[in-house]
Amino acid sequence: LYRRRSELGGDKAAYSLFRYLNVAEQMEIYNHVEIVERLKPLALYQPPIPEVHYMLAAHTAKMDAGRGLRLALKAADVARGAFDRPGNLPVDTRTEWLCLRVAAECARVVGEAKKMFECAVRAVAVGGPDDVFAEYLA
Repeated sequence: LYRRRSELGGDKAAYSLFRYLNVAEQMEIYNHVEIVERLKPLALYQPPIPEVHYMLAAHTAKMDAGRGLRLALKAADVARGAFDRPGNLPVDTRTEWLCLRVAAECARVVGEAKKMFECAVRAVAVGGPDDVFAEYLA
């Protein structure tokens, strides 16, 4: 349904394609590489869809932690900026701290303790649960 809706074009085509990929992810239809390749064009969509950037960062992080870190930080900024754009699709407030969780984990993997800590502090400040980020703040 979502894929067919995206093929019709229009204002909601990009979001429909994202929803299709989200369902495909849950059903494990595509691997990380395939999902990343399908998300890349959606990441160029204007105004940006924060959830697309989060999903792109999360899947990239599973393949390359350094690149995942950069994308997760960018995704967090996109999520933060979405609140300032009039007419944007409603954004789940969790999106920003979820992006920062990916960034903190990537920073841990690549050995950037300071960046890991900064991401965790920022995530808690925007509503991330303390217990989720406790391991990054220790």
